Amino acid sequence: MAPRGFFGVPMYVSVSIRNESSSSEELLTVLEPADGVMFSGRRLGILQLLPHEEQTLRFSVVPTQVGRVALPMLRIGPIAPRAPAIEGAPAPTPVLGANAVPVGPLFAFVQPEPLR
Repeated sequence: MAPRGFFGVPMYVSVSIRNESSSSEELLTVLEPADGVMFSGRRLGILQLLPHEEQTLRFSVVPTQVGRVALPMLRIGPIAPRAPAIEGAPAPTPVLGANAVPVGPLFAFVQPEPLR
């Protein structure tokens, strides 16, 4: 069943990620924008997980349309190798590797404003 919410009222999304391996993992998380919602939280982040550790990412979305509304897609994956940084230049922005996977609900059903 799709998450439900109201127009203009924040909805909170949590995604738990667990490292099932016996080695530490460093992953890149990217929250991609979607039409019909505004979101707050980190759009780009690096997640470091110890062996068998679980972490939860949280963000909020505010629906700006009613009906079936696409939610921002969270993509998680390894950090792609980059060319070495030039001394004195800012560090390059990390990018997702080819194995990135989408996570989370794809849409929510948004109703008009609740009656007061």
